[in-house]
Amino acid sequence: MAAEGQVISCHTVDSWEQQFRLAKESKKLVVVDFTASWCGPCRFIAPVLADLAKKLPNLIVLKVDVDELKTVAEG
Repeated sequence: MAAEGQVISCHTVDSWEQQFRLAKESKKLVVVDFTASWCGPCRFIAPVLADLAKKLPNLIVLKVDVDELKTVAEG
């Protein structure tokens, strides 16, 4: 798992499954940011989520690009 206070980007299905499992096992609040490079509101919220991840030690933010991991996004 990435260092505490960071947004964790998942670029493969295996990475997503591993990070999501670890996040659930941590018993922390998990936020999944389903995003896309072409999405204006997604780009707007990204720094807010990064700031929350830094400020809240009991929060894990996972980031999934819906175009890169369509099967996860559709899941």
